[in-house]
Amino acid sequence: VLMAHRGVGEIRADITITGDVVGLLARGTNTLRMRVERVRGNAVTVRPPSAPDVVARPYPVRRLPRRPAAVFGREDETEQVLAELAAYGSVALQASSGMGATTVLRHVAHHPDIAPAYAAVVCLSARGHSRDDLLQALFATFFDAPLRPTHGQLRHLLRPVRAAVFLDDVDLPLADVAELQYLLPNCGFVLAGPRTGGVMRTVSLSGLPVDAAGELLAHVACTPVDRSAVYALWGVAGGTPAALVQ
Repeated sequence: VLMAHRGVGEIRADITITGDVVGLLARGTNTLRMRVERVRGNAVTVRPPSAPDVVARPYPVRRLPRRPAAVFGREDETEQVLAELAAYGSVALQASSGMGATTVLRHVAHHPDIAPAYAAVVCLSARGHSRDDLLQALFATFFDAPLRPTHGQLRHLLRPVRAAVFLDDVDLPLADVAELQYLLPNCGFVLAGPRTGGVMRTVSLSGLPVDAAGELLAHVACTPVDRSAVYALWGVAGGTPAALVQ
């Protein structure tokens, strides 16, 4: 509500702004653009920003990637991620290239223990996307609206959403990751990519144990692999799953 007192050639105003409004006032001459709802006496009521005609999509919401054909030697890492999500926390999967962070992320996204804790499970590729791109993608996942909402409307609409959100190929500044967590406080995040982090637990992926490497090689070759060959290949590849497959 803007309380205006008309003087000689000027309007002096005491302004109180509530709600999701961003602006700046400084001493001196100010030009304000606003939508007026009604004027009564010296009281001017400003119309709040209208939200688009939004319809929430019915739960359960599922947007999952292709399930990995097989996962070897990642039982401990899987349990750590599941434990954090069960506590409505977030996890950053940290791994060098070829270590299988995407495989673990997709494996956990399909895990049956996720559904009891979250009515929605969403997996998105963050490759080449900014924070705002991801917010718009999440909005489109949970809501149907004819227009793209503003950033302020996104904050209001996404805040109640409870979901397990899996983001692959994340390459965002830590401040943007923190902003995602802030705007969706009821979501658990699992992030994988070259730059992950924020206020969340870190689960590191190292090379596979030799036994898991042997299982992976047998799966790729569709036949058991001689133990000596497994040790030789495991040593050359440093236990990196992608290098073993190659």
